[in-house]
Amino acid sequence: MRRLIGIIVAGIALSLLAMALERAVPAGAAGSTQTGVGKYSAPVWFPLRSSGGNDIVVGCTYHSTDTQVCNGYHPWWALDLGAQVGSPVYAAGAGQVYAVATGQTGCSATANWVMVDHKGSYSTYYHLDTVKVAKGDWVDQTTQLGTVGETGLANRGCWPHLHYEKDSTATASTQSSAIDPGGLQACYGNVLKTFPDAWGLSTWEGIPWGTRKLHSDGTTCDGADPASFAGHIVQAATDTASPKTSWFVTPDLKRELIPDTNAYTCVKALPSPGPDSLGSATLTQLPDQTGQWVACGDTMPANRTLRRDMYMKSGDGRYTLWLQHDGNLVLYGPTGRALWATYKYATAFVIFQSDGNLVGYSATGAPTWWSGTDGKGGLYFAVQSDGNLVIYSASKALWNSKTSGLT
Repeated sequence: MRRLIGIIVAGIALSLLAMALERAVPAGAAGSTQTGVGKYSAPVWFPLRSSGGNDIVVGCTYHSTDTQVCNGYHPWWALDLGAQVGSPVYAAGAGQVYAVATGQTGCSATANWVMVDHKGSYSTYYHLDTVKVAKGDWVDQTTQLGTVGETGLANRGCWPHLHYEKDSTATASTQSSAIDPGGLQACYGNVLKTFPDAWGLSTWEGIPWGTRKLHSDGTTCDGADPASFAGHIVQAATDTASPKTSWFVTPDLKRELIPDTNAYTCVKALPSPGPDSLGSATLTQLPDQTGQWVACGDTMPANRTLRRDMYMKSGDGRYTLWLQHDGNLVLYGPTGRALWATYKYATAFVIFQSDGNLVGYSATGAPTWWSGTDGKGGLYFAVQSDGNLVIYSASKALWNSKTSGLT
């Protein structure tokens, strides 16, 4: 492994020239494959398939931060995905094969590769051992383009991997055309995950060589155990909007809307895994609580909801309002002492209603506790950094817990 790392590092200086040579677009052969003729889609699927263990290794990405292998390489958007020679490589989305380069074997000086036109962007697959498509073929995420190899790596150290790029144009200049590949989806059994989000990362940029591994069972998955998504952010797999609609899955397996960017950032920072892309069968098993939005942070505007095992924190993080598993809504101070509680153990959720009333409800919908502020113009409920719980109108406090200054 030390010898392999040395070879890779020594050869990085030659990589820009070698990649430009690989990128020259040949005429290619006439097409034959006819999967999804005339259809295009964005390249959003992970291009490798490898069921079982996490045996796909993320190598150098964009500006990888490790100093032993990548040391800032690549200086453009790209993903090196290590896998065994012969591992299948699939198209990341639907489109037409724009160009291919073939004829190389083993650890050769130039690479076999495929470029797919997705009508708005391109995806490119380098270092292939074999190529199974031709120029003009129509492909989609179920089409095998070729297999992982080492072609084009003779001057840089032979390591079997797929060099994957998303490109804005078909230009031969890798640095100017490569763009952020964004989230790439992969099935883990019946669960659809999006990487790198599934690791709690927002970008592929800077991932150190060899620190992340994964596998993919393909592109057909649904019917996952809904309990596995408790505490996660989820989205519909069919949602193509930007941004996508997101929900938080509560501990009792309900979906509550994450209404805006600020709420999403707050929920993500809890931390909450995801977003997980779910099929309709799984979403159906996580009932959408229409009109109830997830509460996060230190304030609860209208329609925000706390469910059992969920909490809010003051802005300085010292005070926690927790709807406990037993149904009791409790305010805890910085020493861990309970400062205030409802003692209503049948409570399943608490909501700040649009009428300005903070109300606890049982699982059957019966009220268990309320603040009595309905109709008084209440705008939001707050967990303050002085330890007080307060409901405010536009001009004054309507209700408070009288816990200011308690610890």
